[in-house]
Amino acid sequence: MIRLTSLDKPAEFRLFNNFHLNKDYIDSFNKFAIPYSMVNDTDLKGDSGELRHKKAKMSKAWGYVTENTMYKQAHFDSSDRDNTPAWILKIADHIRDSEHLSDIVCTITRQDPGNSLPPHVDVYDSYRKKKNIPEEDAKNIIRYLVFLEDWKIGHFLQFGDSVCCYWKKGDCITWEYGLRHLSTNAGTESKFAMQITGVQKNTGITLDALE
Repeated sequence: MIRLTSLDKPAEFRLFNNFHLNKDYIDSFNKFAIPYSMVNDTDLKGDSGELRHKKAKMSKAWGYVTENTMYKQAHFDSSDRDNTPAWILKIADHIRDSEHLSDIVCTITRQDPGNSLPPHVDVYDSYRKKKNIPEEDAKNIIRYLVFLEDWKIGHFLQFGDSVCCYWKKGDCITWEYGLRHLSTNAGTESKFAMQITGVQKNTGITLDALE
């Protein structure tokens, strides 16, 4: 069995590392979790709302509704070290130092069974506004995804043509800026993962096939 990908071809994502994790993420998530939906545009405002509204309209056109695109997120800013759990800072600091990142934010996401994030491309609009990242630096934004539990049946992501599954707890992946991707939970248990987003000043990462 090929770990992390079910395709016998070079993956369009890269396995970066495996981090040691414990159950602290449950408490961290429950304390700050906020509900979202890919197609719920009731409270969208401003430029960020306009971009999300376009995604919502596209998702609706494909047949997605609020009830099957729901997820919850808990947000942490690594610069706010007093209010960010130590285990998150440890991961964020490691990625910052090894990948030359700045302006790091971390987001724990829970996706419950029966929900999907339809195909989309990350534009990082809210992140750029929060961190005052100019548009010309947007291409240097990079995101890492840390799986907080072992893979379970029905849990998968897709990056370009590469399906991502069979991960182990603590596995961390990343992918190229502008790559279309999706996330689905067609299983029976919630799927937990954490995004690490930052600006990479020293670019040039090449995605390799996962052996």
